[in-house]
Amino acid sequence: MSDYHVPKRRIPVQVSLVGGARLHVQLFLAPFANSHVGAERVEDLLNGPHDFIPAQEVASGETTLLNRVALVVARVTHQGVDDPPWLVGECAEHAVQVHLLDGSQVSGTVRYIRPEASARLSDFLNEPTPFLELQNAEGSAFVAKRHVARIAVGSR
Repeated sequence: MSDYHVPKRRIPVQVSLVGGARLHVQLFLAPFANSHVGAERVEDLLNGPHDFIPAQEVASGETTLLNRVALVVARVTHQGVDDPPWLVGECAEHAVQVHLLDGSQVSGTVRYIRPEASARLSDFLNEPTPFLELQNAEGSAFVAKRHVARIAVGSR
């Protein structure tokens, strides 16, 4: 093994792409994150600086590079996602239904911590990160904000 090789965790993810294609892939997560203490999370990778995200298709084993702009939703089961360490204790929670530009919908709970002066859901949604995490009974859905038509709050 090379001294320059960093071992990665493989996390199974179902991705929906612009145009309706769905892929079952594995994403590669580092044992450490650049922006916080602990391991890299799916959210870190999707909201990171890279336009193309390396993945491996589960069925074929082929390596594929996913253009982040083409990702609509990435779904991860509970086994593949950990609560971020900063969401311990009091946090805002909102049940939402996200209506996407393609007519589909994703429901779940949005959780976040923000200063009191900017703690509204709209403040959180207007942060510059490109993906929004929704938690539900199956796991998490990471929704690309650029593909959101509207978000209904308090509905499921």
